[in-house]
Amino acid sequence: MLRLTSPTITDRQPLPVQVVGPGQGENLSPALEWNSDAPAPAAWALQLTDDDAPDYRHWMVLLPGHVSALEAGLLPDGAVQGQGTRALGYEGPCPPSGTHHYVFTLSALAAMPGLAEGFEGSDFDRAVAEHAVESATLRGTHRPRIEHMVRVELGRVLNGARKRLPAGAVARLVRRG
Repeated sequence: MLRLTSPTITDRQPLPVQVVGPGQGENLSPALEWNSDAPAPAAWALQLTDDDAPDYRHWMVLLPGHVSALEAGLLPDGAVQGQGTRALGYEGPCPPSGTHHYVFTLSALAAMPGLAEGFEGSDFDRAVAEHAVESATLRGTHRPRIEHMVRVELGRVLNGARKRLPAGAVARLVRRG
């Protein structure tokens, strides 16, 4: 049985600020540890997804099979990262509003997929579907601070105002403050 743990993430609890995304946290990939009763696989597939935004990919990475832990913010030699929804590599949770539920999924793979840096999510999914022999999850939640939600909403209002007001009017209003 495969087990995925972290020294800083408690399963199903709020995520620490270190792993939370830009504008809300430090945006560092978390320290993770795993072990299995099965022999070491050829590779590991690790991803971070948001249950509340199922099409959003925060992180996809393939790791050599001999790896059994990650240090915060670091990847070992031989790691290959995919293109997430907005970034190549790790993009920490940063929802616009409300509590979101995040899932780190680690899969043991019977073969190392031949994917190059910047691979797409569909290629990652296909590799996991074809080669996964076992998997484990670690879950966490994040709710943005009120200041972030206000900035997001203000941005929406100003963007809407820009579409309805003469050129430069929003900038003049903001400068008057």
